[in-house]
Amino acid sequence: MRMDKGAVLASMVVIALASVFAGAGTMAYFSGVTNKSGSFATGTLTLDEVASNGWILSDLSPGDEWTTQIELENTGSLDAMYVYMGFYISAGADLADKIVLEEMEEWCYLNGWCITTFDETTSNSWLTFWGGTADGSISLYDLATVAMTGGSSTTTSIKLHTGDPPASGPYLPATRHCIIKLKFKLLEDTNNPYQGKTCSFTIKFIATNAVGSDVDNL
Repeated sequence: MRMDKGAVLASMVVIALASVFAGAGTMAYFSGVTNKSGSFATGTLTLDEVASNGWILSDLSPGDEWTTQIELENTGSLDAMYVYMGFYISAGADLADKIVLEEMEEWCYLNGWCITTFDETTSNSWLTFWGGTADGSISLYDLATVAMTGGSSTTTSIKLHTGDPPASGPYLPATRHCIIKLKFKLLEDTNNPYQGKTCSFTIKFIATNAVGSDVDNL
């Protein structure tokens, strides 16, 4: 059968288009892919005792004075904005009321030494803050029991710092240490009923990296 030229041309166009679409379905292409892995980990804030002395004494007499010292180190990876100190009496609360804090010295990396003296000549708002009496004395019993007002809450812990972080920086940066010295005295009016008595206590230190926080229950 003889086809006319128009039919032949139309057939060729159809075949050509079919070939184009068939080729489009199997065409190869290039691509590139990359992946990004990640992880999130918390830091550490660890407070360790490096050295201490003067915390166990015997044969004290009325009027005796002594100085205790403890050195703390932040062995974690995070800075401690504040360090708090809290006192707990486990025995001999009556004797604790006859032992007064005369002086506190702090040394920290940022501020160096800071010395606070407590006596009848002291004009220091910390006396009220720490429950001191009108004569300037603060007993070991006061430190453990009297509520102190500071920041936004009432607390029985002492916030150790000079200046106010973060304006002055952290009290105890990571890998740094601080020193706390406390000078105590057994009052002269400690009389015969206190002979042979023992006062047992614990001091707890806590470091926090929370700016502007108060520790209510140390």
